[in-house]
Amino acid sequence: MTFHLNTFQITALETYSNGEFSYLASVPSPDFETSLARCGDILLQFILYKLSATEGCHTRSDAILRLAKAAEEIDAIIDTLHDARHDARHDTSPQPSDGEKTRQRET
Repeated sequence: MTFHLNTFQITALETYSNGEFSYLASVPSPDFETSLARCGDILLQFILYKLSATEGCHTRSDAILRLAKAAEEIDAIIDTLHDARHDARHDTSPQPSDGEKTRQRET
């Protein structure tokens, strides 16, 4: 599949993380998806996906609404994490299972 960036995606690349990934806007279309995957930033990948024409993002209004909805969802998660009543079990990352501990010792 050939990936064609639209204006909204190019703007995102130029703006996101202070333009750290703006170089992706000049990657040839056939290589874009591989280069995007290699950049390792899943949030950027999500943003570009939400702003793609194949996902129905055709106008500036579409782009703004899509990003605003994503921001609302992220804000809801942040609010929940800030909530003092939130279960204390979630204060740390899950510990590896016994199998992972064993694999870690073997390496």
